[in-house]
Amino acid sequence: MYTKINHSRDGTKSLRYCIGSGHGHNGNRKRNLRISTINMRDPSGNYAAQMSEYWRFGRSNHHNQTRNIIISYSDNELSPHDEADIEIADHIAREFVKKYYPNRQAVIFTQADGKGKKLHIHIIINDVSITNHKGCNKAQCRHSNIKKWSNKIASKYIELDDGKRSRFKRTNKEKEKLENSKGLRKYNEELNYKQLRDLLIKTDNYSYKEDMRTIILHARNKTENETDFINLLERFGITTAKKSSKKKGDYYVFNYVKCPIKVMNTKARSSSLGDDFSPTAIQAYWDNKAKRKPKHEKRTISANTSVSELEEFSENSSPIETITPMELINSICIDKEQLEQILKVTKDLANELRNRSSTQKRTEKRAEQAQSVLDIKHSHKENEKTM
Repeated sequence: MYTKINHSRDGTKSLRYCIGSGHGHNGNRKRNLRISTINMRDPSGNYAAQMSEYWRFGRSNHHNQTRNIIISYSDNELSPHDEADIEIADHIAREFVKKYYPNRQAVIFTQADGKGKKLHIHIIINDVSITNHKGCNKAQCRHSNIKKWSNKIASKYIELDDGKRSRFKRTNKEKEKLENSKGLRKYNEELNYKQLRDLLIKTDNYSYKEDMRTIILHARNKTENETDFINLLERFGITTAKKSSKKKGDYYVFNYVKCPIKVMNTKARSSSLGDDFSPTAIQAYWDNKAKRKPKHEKRTISANTSVSELEEFSENSSPIETITPMELINSICIDKEQLEQILKVTKDLANELRNRSSTQKRTEKRAEQAQSVLDIKHSHKENEKTM
């Protein structure tokens, strides 16, 4: 989530900019998806005229008429194409103003006509209070506070995108299908991978990209070099081309030629699937795997892996293969290097348990956020009934 604050000496100009001249930026026909007001006598009237009634009460050293705040959301947070998300964005802005800018007039413009077409909010706040005619204090004008305050309120309703690179890059639609597939997998544990895939297709919860991610990680785990990796993927119906560019460096282009459903384009760059699917990340996995392998262990895995092995592959299993402590203990001898591996594996297991606990907490938080969103929708419907 991105935030910004500007200070305007001409509040009328700021309001006129947000309202637009009948059309939006970048060729968009529409400027605003929604406009709402706080402490305005006429919600659909001349906003500048209503604010100017208080501007004249400002002191002689009062130069700024409005404080203009922008809150922008990534596609992972709120979508401009979802009416419910637009409503949530407006609700967050209203709660933000009421809590941190009380007794002030404000107009909230919800838009998505920017260059990146992200859902964003323009909040035009009257710098003159309607009660004591004082201007905003220093805390209300400091960007660090605005960022903290807006994040605090938004986190009640959505999961914030911290801007860090994601190991798995999924769209909101993919995330929804993934959540549904987890529920189906939970109640159909007896199904193998192919049977589960058929069930996902039948219930419209299948994502060919998610299927590709599963197969690619499985092929990566079962091989130790790029040649075997590409050959094994081809047996699973995915062709791989390695390319390079000055800007992005090396990358893979995967093509799911044997995709079980008809889609317009079955190709996907490694960058669109996530960071774990780049040539650099996959090679790093193989290098790490080679370091973990005991000296006495001989290489036995090749590209001749059976396609049926996917039936036993679960997305819930760890994508990184490690040597278990029992495998080391049962070895012919335990030297210093193996003991170090035992300690490292034990540490990895402890980290995995901590990660599971963290995942459970995130799940509980998402449930609370979902309930908050439902409360907003219910409140909105009740307001519509009373109107």
